[in-house]
This record gives sequence, structure tokens and C-alpha cells, in this order.
Amino acid sequence: MTAYVLKDLLRVRHLREQMASDAVVKAKVKVLEAEEDVKQAEKELEDYLKWQKEEEERLFQKVIKKKVKRMNITELRQAIAKIRNKIDDYKKAVEDAKEALRKREEELVAARAYHFEMIRNVEKLEDHKSMWMEEQNKENERLADLELEEVAKAKQYD
Repeated sequence: MTAYVLKDLLRVRHLREQMASDAVVKAKVKVLEAEEDVKQAEKELEDYLKWQKEEEERLFQKVIKKKVKRMNITELRQAIAKIRNKIDDYKKAVEDAKEALRKREEELVAARAYHFEMIRNVEKLEDHKSMWMEEQNKENERLADLELEEVAKAKQYD
């Protein structure tokens, strides 16, 4: 029996499908890592907000019911403004982490779509191989029948 004429192409398609499958797994891992990054950024923001309230309270307690110079009040306001401005940095980090997660999720969707396409390509070629094998079997049977007929005719003449 002859070998399947497209066996090399089938092997290549199987390799591509496996590579696409591996890419899906890697994309899933990246999504999980991005989700962890979002959780971490949100926790850091939450921790900073808690610390910020405590720090502001501590700074106010430091000057409450005490005689302070106007310069010290200005310094206190600047310290509080600096603390509050840092909140924006933490919020930006959360937003950046969420954006990275969104991109990773899009990459996962694309990887899954590509993997599905590779599976379909393999299935098409497997179907073709099945039909080709069926045709080959029919052809082999036909040739065997012809050979039997020739042998039968040859016996008739002997």
C-alpha cells in the first residue's frame, strides 16, 4: 500500500496545532499573572489609603491644641498634599494593571481562536486522509479482482 501523499503536510499541521495549544496554555498563565498583578495593585492602594488616613491623623494630632507657627501649618498642608498626591500613583498602577489584564485576555481569545483554526485544519486533512485511504482500499480491491480474473482466464486456456 502506498503512503499517504500528504503525510508531511499532516505532520506539519499537527505540529502547528500543538504549538497553538501551547500558546493557549501560555496565554492562560499570563492572564492569571495579570489577575494577580491587579489584586496586588488594589491591595497596595488599599494599604496606602489606610496608612494615609492614619498618617494624616497622626500629623493633625501633632499640631492640635498646640501653639504652632504659620510656617509649621504650611509644612503640614504640604505633607498632607504630598501624601494625597501619591494616591493618584497607586490608582494609576491599578488602572495600568487592569489594562494589562484586558490585553492578556484579548491575547488569550486570539490564541484560542487560532488553536481552533489549527484543529479544524488538522481535522480537514484527517478527513481527506480517510477518504484517500478508502479510495486506495477500493483501488487495491479492484486490482486484486482484476488479477483474479486474469488468473482464472489463464487457467481456462491451460
